[in-house]
Amino acid sequence: MKAAALSLLVAAAAGQANAQSCQADIECSGGQRCAAGVCQEPEASFGVESPPHAQTIFRLDAAATYRRIYDVSVYGGEITLSGASERVAPIAVVWGLTFFSGQRQFGLSAMSVAFSCVVERRIGRFRLGGGGALSELFYSRATSSDYTYSPAIGAEVRASYDLLQLDEMTLGAVYLLAKMRADFVFPSTSDNTGSSLSIVWGPTLGAGVRF
Repeated sequence: MKAAALSLLVAAAAGQANAQSCQADIECSGGQRCAAGVCQEPEASFGVESPPHAQTIFRLDAAATYRRIYDVSVYGGEITLSGASERVAPIAVVWGLTFFSGQRQFGLSAMSVAFSCVVERRIGRFRLGGGGALSELFYSRATSSDYTYSPAIGAEVRASYDLLQLDEMTLGAVYLLAKMRADFVFPSTSDNTGSSLSIVWGPTLGAGVRF
């Protein structure tokens, strides 16, 4: 019994004598780490990984847009620049700025600028979301050469599909986009016509790139 204990002590002492001294991990070999001035085997991490960092993703999309107010149709197009801070988790909050330009009957123009916030969920190549927007509408009148403008608040639902995924790690992709939106337009702040609250609604179909 004493002989076995003595051999263990001798082996331990020999191991310490053969251990490589160090001052930094780079001086150790075979994946060892420098601890207490000696190269040692690292402890098992049991597969625990650090949480993924958030990354800022930008989007640029262009779309054909139809809007309807009462019995008047507006055909046009819009461009949206948006961004979101995304993680591996499938939920993201997307902030966007949209410029719309279109035409009504008799060549009368209509434009709008909107700031939106949408909560979006990623399901494979699909993204589904909904949110709200604050906007300002500008439209020309047949009886005046000036533009009339009105503030509006709206809501939208959207769906997109990643047609071509450019980079799985950065979530970059070329996608198809469909939206349905409704805006509650307040009376004009630029004239005294006494117009009442109205609703502008319509679909949007387009494509974009996420980078």
